[in-house]
Amino acid sequence: MDFSSSFMGGYGDAGETQTQMSTPAKQRDAQREKEPGVTPLLIDQLNKAQSGVPGPITYCGQTLRRVHLVAKVTSADIQGAQANYEISDGTGSLRVQNFLADMPEFAEDDLVSIVGEVRNDKDFYVSVVYCSKVVDKADVGYHKILSLHTFMNLTQKNKVVVAPIDFSPVKSSAPTQATQDFKPSDGPIRDQIKKFCDTSDEVGKTLADVLAHFKGADEADVKKHVEDMKDSGEFYETIDDNHFKAI
Repeated sequence: MDFSSSFMGGYGDAGETQTQMSTPAKQRDAQREKEPGVTPLLIDQLNKAQSGVPGPITYCGQTLRRVHLVAKVTSADIQGAQANYEISDGTGSLRVQNFLADMPEFAEDDLVSIVGEVRNDKDFYVSVVYCSKVVDKADVGYHKILSLHTFMNLTQKNKVVVAPIDFSPVKSSAPTQATQDFKPSDGPIRDQIKKFCDTSDEVGKTLADVLAHFKGADEADVKKHVEDMKDSGEFYETIDDNHFKAI
């Protein structure tokens, strides 16, 4: 996965990200991400670590100071020097506030990378320290790998006991009965497939679901679009290798 256009992540001893930017103009800001305590997380990991009680948040035995998130903006409220965003990465949603005048502004559906300080006093949110738009959608999948790698590093380092993972096969529900003939008038088939897979169902869709839904489209063409969107990071896998959702 090419991270050259935005972030190239690595790990220190405690699982912090280290970032290199592609242009000198961004390298000063990127140094902020090299500071100890910047932890790459999925939003679900952060939300579960927040117990609902005000005060410091501990994740796998480590107190969270700054976190690195990659997600899509689902709502944006910009008022003067303050910007409030709701972001989602498919695992959960979170409120983010930006009080920095020199940071870029985002719009709904922008894919963004955010480093911020965790606030958990009266309200729970992340305060932006550095942010940028994600150029390469493969960064989404790469960030998920970083987040899981951090989890493993911290549980081993801090000897955190975690519940055993249930590897029992998950029975997927039968493909939806609602099918439709592909209509070119509804837009490009790739866009229609992505819209169909942009579901609130955590399990996601399978290739069989997509083929059944677009029964009038060329099967080889549908399969190619699904594989292309998996490779580009527009789709991410959910419960197993066969289920996926749109980011």
